[in-house]
Amino acid sequence: MDDVDAADVRAADEADRSRIWTDLVTEFGRDEASRRWLAIFAATDAPRTG
Repeated sequence: MDDVDAADVRAADEADRSRIWTDLVTEFGRDEASRRWLAIFAATDAPRTG
């Protein structure tokens, strides 16, 4: 999962985002998955929402 980046998430639909989240939780646990997901969010959605 280390190869998941902002572009992957940006291009993903809702089902793919759900899969990415599940994979992160499976590999790293909820706390680390949350930290990584927030980092992905910061690189994808935050610039668009201001």
